[in-house]
Amino acid sequence: YICVCHGVTDRAIVQAASDGVSDLAELTARTGCGASCGCCRDAAEETLAQAFINNSLLQPDHALAVARSLSDLKGNRLQIRLD
Repeated sequence: YICVCHGVTDRAIVQAASDGVSDLAELTARTGCGASCGCCRDAAEETLAQAFINNSLLQPDHALAVARSLSDLKGNRLQIRLD
């Protein structure tokens, strides 16, 4: 689980991305992920960004921009897997 409080799995986040969810606010509204304790927010954002990249939902330049902005917001480096 990415979000234990609301039982949100990585697969649910990937599905949400496929359905057009593009940021944490939308993901929270749809799934509840991040709405309670907040411990899952970083992992949820990373999973969402990775889903966009893996599913080619974004053009490569835009995908990298999304990944960089998430990384900048968190103040650390985001690990990107290009599967």
